[in-house]
Amino acid sequence: MAKFVWKTKYHIGDQTIDEQHAYLFDLANSIVNSKDKPSLVNNMMKLYRYVREHFSHEEQLMKQLHYGEYNEHVAMHNTLIDQLSAVSDSIGQDCWQEEELKTFMNEWLLGHILKVDSQLGAFIRSRRAAD
Repeated sequence: MAKFVWKTKYHIGDQTIDEQHAYLFDLANSIVNSKDKPSLVNNMMKLYRYVREHFSHEEQLMKQLHYGEYNEHVAMHNTLIDQLSAVSDSIGQDCWQEEELKTFMNEWLLGHILKVDSQLGAFIRSRRAAD
């Protein structure tokens, strides 16, 4: 059962990023629905690789649009990568709890998209309206 459901209200206005965000929701569901440690580790690795790809794309777009909050946004990306790495390490060492993992995924995924990326979305929409 999906815990994370992508909704159109989460769209930021860039089709590629919106599609990537939707896929991140799918990956988050794969993680919280993992039945055993090997599948959880595999799903975390998929998420880690995809997040790095997604952040790279998002950062390129921010540079292209001369986004004023670029440095702060990239710093948040770096913090999220570090947090994801720490969670992955705790899973590898069997130091994780299922509910803690769900909470982390919820705060990490929804928190970043709904708060930080929504600001980027407002900027994208304003730039495109001005063009």
